[in-house]
Formats: sequence, structure tokens, C-alpha cells
Amino acid sequence: MQLDIRHAANSIWIMKLTLAFSLVLALGLQCAFSATSTGTQPSSKPVPQAKADTAVKKQRPIPFHGTIAAVNPTARTITVGKRTFVLTTETKFYKESKDTPGTIKDAMVGSRVTGSYIKSSEGKLLARSVYFKGTVAATASETGKKTSPDRK
Repeated sequence: MQLDIRHAANSIWIMKLTLAFSLVLALGLQCAFSATSTGTQPSSKPVPQAKADTAVKKQRPIPFHGTIAAVNPTARTITVGKRTFVLTTETKFYKESKDTPGTIKDAMVGSRVTGSYIKSSEGKLLARSVYFKGTVAATASETGKKTSPDRK
């Protein structure tokens, strides 16, 4: 008698397992067929194109500081040491602190500058923020320190 009960319990367990497996298989096949069918039919909603700058926006900004060696307002670039930074429309300019907004016109050769940048997919250095700190002579006389050469 016990053998019949165990046999019946095992049969029920096997039927439940078979039913669950069949459902999973059916759902998997339905997903596979719906994925292939959407590839042949035109979509009613346009798929937004990923911007090239999405990888750029996910990067963490890298700090920089030094003395401005060259300014090109038409190309919107500044050269600090040996690196040239591109000033984009997203670049934020400040004079001395975050409280005083600045512009590209505040960039002067020989003035101290700090800020942050990210690298674009083309290898360009895109400035995110730029702080104009005044000329090297003025900065040194205010702090009483000697000036040091730019770092990389």
C-alpha cells in the first residue's frame, strides 16, 4: 500500500515538473519568435540614436592646473603647458571662485588657470570647468610664494 502512495506521489511530482518545463519552453519560444518578427516589421516608434558623447558624459573629470601658454578664441581652445583644451558650449567658466562667472574673454596668456577636463573618443581634451586665477606675477605676490613651472 505504501508503495502505491509513493508511486502516485512521484507521478504527480513528475507531471508538475513536466508542466513547468513545458511552460518555460513555450515562453522562451514565444519570446524568440516575437524578437525575430519585430526585426521584419517596421516599428511605429522611432528608435533614438545614441549620441557619440554618451561615453564622454560617463567619464569622471580629470583635474588640471598651470599657466595659459596660448589662447585661440575662434577655435575655442586654450593651451596649458603642453596640453590643448577644447572649450565646448558645456564648459563652465569662473573667475577666482564659483561665485564669479567668467567667459572665454577672461583667458589671457600668462594667467594661472585650474579646472577639469574629459577625453573625447577622438582623443581631444574637452574642458568641463575652467577657473581663471589671475597672472602668475599677481598670484605670486599675493601669496608671497615663488612661482613654479607647470606640471603635466
